[in-house]
Amino acid sequence: MDRNLFKNRLVELRGERSRHSVAKDLFLKDQTLEKYEKGETLPNIEKAVEIAQYYGVSTDYLLGRTDITVTCEYPGWFKEVRIKALEESIEKHKKSLADHLSCIDKLTEELNALRWEGKENDKQENQARSV
Repeated sequence: MDRNLFKNRLVELRGERSRHSVAKDLFLKDQTLEKYEKGETLPNIEKAVEIAQYYGVSTDYLLGRTDITVTCEYPGWFKEVRIKALEESIEKHKKSLADHLSCIDKLTEELNALRWEGKENDKQENQARSV
């Protein structure tokens, strides 16, 4: 892969769009996209595929293996797929969080019961000592 060609193609494909808006669409930090565009670092395979899909070009074009751009029929579809995946992940984590909160509630009840029991025992011991 030609690192210079890759970074140049990223800048060319971004065109007039702001780096911030593209980074946001690709779920990247602005600084990460900037590093890609400067050739300081390269994306992993999955992210390279996402970038190619986002711009509607082949990964071969993006990575400098060909000069032929092959655009996807629906270049904006990636965002919708990513949105759906994120929504599913959020729902899964919400359920997991609800399960954890329920567990925390039960543990808190048990802790409070033990503390109360301990305070009652302390009271009884103090009363017994004072007699």
